[in-house]
Amino acid sequence: MTIIYKQAGLFLFFMSLTLSGCSYLYTVEGRITFEDGTPLTIGTILFEDDGGGYTAHGTIDTKGHYSVNRIRHGVNRIYILGAVQVSHEKNSVSNNRHNAKQHIEQLIDMKYRSPETSGLICKVDGNMTHNIIVTKPKIAETSESILSE
Repeated sequence: MTIIYKQAGLFLFFMSLTLSGCSYLYTVEGRITFEDGTPLTIGTILFEDDGGGYTAHGTIDTKGHYSVNRIRHGVNRIYILGAVQVSHEKNSVSNNRHNAKQHIEQLIDMKYRSPETSGLICKVDGNMTHNIIVTKPKIAETSESILSE
């Protein structure tokens, strides 16, 4: 009876080692720039595993650098959110912020907002550096105005 418990314990121990090896988590860091070399200065970068069930994210700093922890091993699709610049234009008649027009300028092409359309992929096989080049939006996507109430 004792031998059975020892064998079961060893079996469970080795199975836990095997299963934990299947879900390695790594750190990927890099820099996001435009084609002309200038950095993307704001946003959140997301890595979605190939199955679409797990996402890790990190913040893009003012120099375009990012670092994302706990990314799963394998192919990850990348997308970027929050890459916008917001400005307020006050009404000249009233200096009241409630009457201000808010301009939202998209800094990158809208395709980068979804893992299905971004075209950005990273094969993660350890801690690594992954630099990304993005394109600016088409003229029609660059800004929209919203009147604050």
